Amino acid sequence: MMGSDVFGQGSEVIIHVKVYGVGIPNDLLTKVFDAYFTTKVTLAGGGIGCYMAKVIVEEEMDVVLSARNTKAGAQFSIRLPKPQPTMNSTRKGA
Repeated sequence: MMGSDVFGQGSEVIIHVKVYGVGIPNDLLTKVFDAYFTTKVTLAGGGIGCYMAKVIVEEEMDVVLSARNTKAGAQFSIRLPKPQPTMNSTRKGA
């Protein structure tokens, strides 16, 4: 099962994607975003998905992607700056 939360904290928006279960073994947790890292016996997945997600969101979108274990399973977090309101986004008919 999976779940997600989105909330604001200070000047950031935080998105948590939760994968309920046993989590990620602690010795592998620091490797999940490494290029070509996989736990599969065959290289069916290639181990590039989490790496590419991190590269795209951190380098192109100025956000931080992280992973950690919770009591309920693994949690992936995306932290991004709150969008700033524009001058004409709140004025109508001006």
